[in-house]
Amino acid sequence: MKNLTHTFMLAIAMTIFATSAEAADVPTTTGTISKVTVYRGQALVTRNVSVNLPPGTSELIVKDLPARIVPESIYAQTSD
Repeated sequence: MKNLTHTFMLAIAMTIFATSAEAADVPTTTGTISKVTVYRGQALVTRNVSVNLPPGTSELIVKDLPARIVPESIYAQTSD
């Protein structure tokens, strides 16, 4: 039982380390707010984010978003 506990703890530690190592490679930005449209009970906030990404699929973390964001309202577009 003691070996099983140590193996389990090691697996958790390795998962946490791998996750934080992957997160370190993901570009992170806050962007700048360029436009705000206020509606009754909500607002549409447009942020501009400038980042150089390699060709293909990429992941980008945009920090400091509102706590009560509507996930379905998030979208991205490029200038290309």
